[in-house]
Amino acid sequence: MASTKRILIVDDNIDAADLTAEVLRMNGLRVQVAYGGQEGLATALATRPDVVFLDIGMPFMDGYEVARRIRANSLNRGIVLIALTGWGQEEDRQRSAAAGCRATRTPGSCRTSGSSPPSRWVSAPSTPSTTRASTSTSTTVASR
Repeated sequence: MASTKRILIVDDNIDAADLTAEVLRMNGLRVQVAYGGQEGLATALATRPDVVFLDIGMPFMDGYEVARRIRANSLNRGIVLIALTGWGQEEDRQRSAAAGCRATRTPGSCRTSGSSPPSRWVSAPSTPSTTRASTSTSTTVASR
């Protein structure tokens, strides 16, 4: 059964965006893809998806700026932002949280035994208030 959640993938790496989208679709989710920050911002504002998987390291408009601009309008508070980045240091997770992302996922997040696949990331609680960290995933959960 397909989920009613609307997912937006924003990544300048076409292969990474398409692969992530395909994995989510295989799990019954409705997915749109935008190939860059400006396109992602425009799509998010026009369609108001439930969840945005947002690459942080994009040229022209990085994921931090996209997140800040989405969060600038209180009508977008319900959108769950999940930062996708190869930059998994604590400072990067803090910057993602400050920009309005609920979680930060690094490339190893779904490859390590016992961690959840991307399709499970979209069902996180709607009002997180704690920070979680483990050896299998690199996740920062931030209050909105």
